[in-house]
Amino acid sequence: MNKTGTILFFITMLVFLPLSFYERSGLLAQEDEQDVQFKELYRGGIELVKRGKYADAYESFEKALRLNPSSDLVRFMIQETGDLILKEMLTNPDLRQTALRILEIGKGAHQRLVRSPEQIKALVAELDGPFDKKWGAINTLSAVGQRAVPYLIEQLADKSDIKRATTMLALEKIGSEGVLPLIEALHSKSMMIRQNTAIVLGVIKDERALPALKRVYETKEESDEVRKFVSEALQKITRMDVRMLNPAKQYYYELAEKYYYSHSSVMINLYGEYVFWRWNDETDSLEMTETPDFAFNELLSEECCYDGLRLDDTYEPLWSLLLCVLLAKYNEADWALQTAMKKNKTGEIADDVLKRLQSDLLKMQENLTTSSLGSRRYLYKALNRSLGDNNADVSALCLKALGEVGSSKDLPTIAVKKKDVIPPIGTPIVEALIHSDKRIRYAAAEALIKINPPEPFPNVDKVIPIINDALGESGVRIVLLIEPSPEIRTSLRGELVRQNCFVTEALSAEEGLKMAKRFPTKDLIILNNKTANEVVFSVDILVRKEKYSETVFDSLKDDIRSRGIPLIMTGSKEDLERAKNIYQDKVDAYLLTPIVDDYSGLVQGINLAFQREDIRNDSKMRALQVCAGAATALANLDLRNTVFPYRQTVASLIAVLENRPDNIRLSALQALSRFADPLAIEGLTKVLVNKENLLSIRIKTAEALASIFRSNPESITTETFDTLKRSFREDEPEVKQIVAVALGNANLSPAQRKELFELSRPVLPGK
Repeated sequence: MNKTGTILFFITMLVFLPLSFYERSGLLAQEDEQDVQFKELYRGGIELVKRGKYADAYESFEKALRLNPSSDLVRFMIQETGDLILKEMLTNPDLRQTALRILEIGKGAHQRLVRSPEQIKALVAELDGPFDKKWGAINTLSAVGQRAVPYLIEQLADKSDIKRATTMLALEKIGSEGVLPLIEALHSKSMMIRQNTAIVLGVIKDERALPALKRVYETKEESDEVRKFVSEALQKITRMDVRMLNPAKQYYYELAEKYYYSHSSVMINLYGEYVFWRWNDETDSLEMTETPDFAFNELLSEECCYDGLRLDDTYEPLWSLLLCVLLAKYNEADWALQTAMKKNKTGEIADDVLKRLQSDLLKMQENLTTSSLGSRRYLYKALNRSLGDNNADVSALCLKALGEVGSSKDLPTIAVKKKDVIPPIGTPIVEALIHSDKRIRYAAAEALIKINPPEPFPNVDKVIPIINDALGESGVRIVLLIEPSPEIRTSLRGELVRQNCFVTEALSAEEGLKMAKRFPTKDLIILNNKTANEVVFSVDILVRKEKYSETVFDSLKDDIRSRGIPLIMTGSKEDLERAKNIYQDKVDAYLLTPIVDDYSGLVQGINLAFQREDIRNDSKMRALQVCAGAATALANLDLRNTVFPYRQTVASLIAVLENRPDNIRLSALQALSRFADPLAIEGLTKVLVNKENLLSIRIKTAEALASIFRSNPESITTETFDTLKRSFREDEPEVKQIVAVALGNANLSPAQRKELFELSRPVLPGK
C-alpha cells in the first residue's frame, strides 16, 4: 500500500470508530464560536472545489486550518471531505499541499488516542484475547506508535508461538515509527528477542536498521540462528547477498551523515514526537528520553558515530563527522537558550521551559569541551566538511578549536605546488581566509594569529586586513533568502549586499527550514509565498506536540529558533493579495517580485526589520564577539617570530578604544602596549586624559604609553609632554605613578625633566 493509501486507511478507521469511544477518550469538545467559524470556512472550501474554483477554495481551506482544529473538528473535516474530494485536491496543483495537510492531520488525530502506559499494557494483554479484540488491539497499538514498542518487545520472548506472532504483527503495523526502538532491541541479552526483532525489521525494510543488523551479523559470538534471520533481514532491506555488503562501520557512518544533514530518507517524522531510545544493558530493557526537537537529528547522528567507533576506533570519517555533530549540538542549544531568555522576559516562554533549555545547554556545553580532545587531523577534516557544507557556525567553532591546538607545521607553504603532492592537513584553514562568508574569514584570521606561523603561507596577506575588518565590525546582519527562482534570488541578493547585509540562500522549502533553524539566528527571512505554503513532511520540520502538521510558514512561526525573526513575503500581485488575506499581520512586510527598477519596497522592509531593538541587539552582540576575538588574538601574539605585519592594526586598535566595551578596550590596550608603536601615542593620550573612562582603563593606557617610550624614547612631542605633565600634576595617584614611568622612559630635555622634578618637590612644613 502506498503512503497516501496508508494514511487514508488510518483516516477511515478514525471516522468509523463509535462515538462512545471518542466520548470516553475525552476527544469531543463543546462547540464554540471558533468551531462554527471553522465549519463554515471548511464547508465553503468543499463547495468551491465542487464548482472548480480552486484558488478560492485554497484560501478558504487555509483560513480554516489556521484555526488549529480540535480532534472532534478533525473528525468532522474528514467526514465532510470524503475520498473523491481528497483525490481531486491531490491532483490539483493549487490544492495538493492543502490536501496533504488534511491527510496528515487525520492520521495525527488517530495516533493520539492512547497514551498512558496502563492503557498500552491493557492493549498488549488483549493480544492473547479473542479474534476481534486481538485485531482491535493490534490496530490501536499501531496508532499508539513507538511508545508501544517497549511493551511489545517484552513479548517477543514469550513461550507462546501465537503470542509472539501476534506481537510481531503489531510491531510490523507500527512500521517505520517503531524502527528506532527496535534497533536498540538488537542489544538484548535474549536470543529470542534479537531473532524476532531482526525478522520484524526485515519486514519493515527501513534503511535505518541496516548498520545495526550488519553489526549483529559481524559479531562472532552471535548464534548461527540469529545470524540466519539477520542475514534474511539484510537481504530484504538491501536486495543484496549479505556477503556483498560493506562493513557495519561504513553503514554507521553513512547513516550518521544522513542524520547530521537531516536527509529526507531517515528524518521522516509524521508523528511530532522526538524520543531518543537506548538499550539499558543492566536492566536488559528499553529506555526512552524525550529530547529537544532541535537536537534530535544530532543526537541520532552522534549515537551512530559512537556505535561505529566501537567497531573500529581508527575509522577516520567517523571521527571528523562526530566533531561536527558535537559542535552543531552545542550551537543549537546555545541558540535556543538565547532565544528562550528573550522570550521569557516577554512572558512568551514559561520559567520551566527556560530551565529545561538551560539544563540542555549545560549538558551540551560538554560537547564543546569534548571536541577539543579531537586531534588536529580530525579537526581539520571537520573544518573541511563544514566549509563544504557552507555551515559558518560549525566552521567557526572548528577554527576556534584549531586556534588553540593548531600548529604551524600543519600549514602549506608558498612553495610551488606539485600535482602528485598531498596537500598539508592545514590547507582548509588557509582556504577559509577567502571564503565568501565573512564570519568564517574572521574566525580563520583569528585562528592563524593564534597559531602564528613563522613562515609565509598562501593568503598570508589576507590575515591582517581581515583582522582590521573584524576590529571595525559594527553589525553582522544576516538575511536568509528562500526563493526558488534564480533570477529573483540574484536580483534580491544584489540589493541586500548593497544594504550591507550578509545573504544566505535556500532554493527549496526543505533547505530553507534547515538554514532558518541554525545558530546564529538570522536577522531577517525573505520567503517566497508559494514556498511558504509547502508541507515538507520529508524532513524534520520541528512540529510542536499539540499540532499534527505544519506548512513551512507555520514551522517558521512556531519553532522557538525562528518564530521571532522578521519575515518579508514575496510574490506576484495576485499571490500577495491572497497571502495578505491569509497571513495578515503575521508577516512583517509584503514585497512584489520580480523587481524591475524600484527597490524602495525592499529597502523599506529591511529598515523596518532592523529597527527592532532585539534585532539591533543581536547584530551588535555578534559584532562585539567578532571584535573581542580579534583584539584578544592580537593581545597575545608572539612578536618575536611572526610573519604578520601586526603594526598595520594600530589604527584599528585605537578606534576600538573609542566605541567598544571596556573588556574589548583592555585587550586592545594590551596589544598596543606590546606593539609599542609611536603611531598610537595620540590616541592613547586622548583616552588617558578623559576622566569619564574607568580608572582601570586609564591605568592600562598609561602603561601602553610607558611601553612605547621605552622602545621609542625620541617619539615624545612637546604637545604630548604637556598633556602628560598635566596628568602627572593633577591625576589620581595610581595613574600619576605610571605616567611618571612613561615620562621617565621618554627622551626629555634637561629643562623638561627639571620642570617635572619641581612639580613633585615636596612642600616645606608650615608653607
